[in-house]
Amino acid sequence: MTSVSLKSCKNCYMLPSLGQLPSLKSLHVERFDELKSIGKEFYKNEGDQHSSPIAPFPSLETFEFDHMLCWEEWHLPDSEAFPQLKRLEIRDCPMLKGDMLSQVLMGIVSSSWDVSKVRRLKIQEEDEGRGKEMTFYGDSLTICGFEPVAEYAFKSRIIHHLTSLQEILIIWCSSVVSLGDNCLPKSLQKLTISNCCQIELLQQQDKYDLIDLQIYQSCASLTSLSLDAFPNLQNLQIIGCSNLESVSMSEPPHAALQSLTIYECPEFVSFAGEGLAAPNLTHLDVSGCWKLEALPRGMNTLLPNLESLNI
Repeated sequence: MTSVSLKSCKNCYMLPSLGQLPSLKSLHVERFDELKSIGKEFYKNEGDQHSSPIAPFPSLETFEFDHMLCWEEWHLPDSEAFPQLKRLEIRDCPMLKGDMLSQVLMGIVSSSWDVSKVRRLKIQEEDEGRGKEMTFYGDSLTICGFEPVAEYAFKSRIIHHLTSLQEILIIWCSSVVSLGDNCLPKSLQKLTISNCCQIELLQQQDKYDLIDLQIYQSCASLTSLSLDAFPNLQNLQIIGCSNLESVSMSEPPHAALQSLTIYECPEFVSFAGEGLAAPNLTHLDVSGCWKLEALPRGMNTLLPNLESLNI
């Protein structure tokens, strides 16, 4: 058996024991109106009174829940329940709370073999009507619709299980998240933050190994960005950052920077500190910044390779 679909069991208060189906790849559960909890009995082999020491659902790749109106708790066993899981989708389950979801996601991410291959992580709280979803696809992991997940992912160890992570995309997240205290993995090369006003990009004593940083209408608390925190940064885009006033460096030159865009930042005034000493910068775009007082001083010597300038 490779596929099981359980639908409209409106009087059932528990799921049947489906663990140890060695070839099961797809499981869909829908409209169990009385079900409130998924417990250890779900993972057992039929007739077995004890949890199996081997992984239940060893081949399961797709797991979907739909319209489970009373479902509140989901308890994972101690063993790795879903080692091959690539897609988890949860739709219309209003009673399943954020802290429970976070625990489930942590358990699944930490036990799935795919996470060792993940290069790209996308976290999206606003789900655009698609329901809650966690998807492995190739080298990408997408977590969508789980409202507290952005905060949980950075405060817990979930990010650090993604040992090969190179890119993080965070969009439409309302959680207050501080990207400091070395919470970003060393392997990370690209960070994109979009429509996340509450995210804080802490820099005081942090060093980031990022190559590409993009901030779109986010980080409302950010007033000054120091390039000292990003010694390897090649591309920086800041668009619609409402309170950004300056970009600075105190340890010139910044040899890695190649492209810099600051667009529609209404409070942006200047390139403070040592100005903008970036010998390999080829593209500079500062536009829609109505309070801009001056371009970087000493551009003729500090930016010797500049090819394009847009104001």
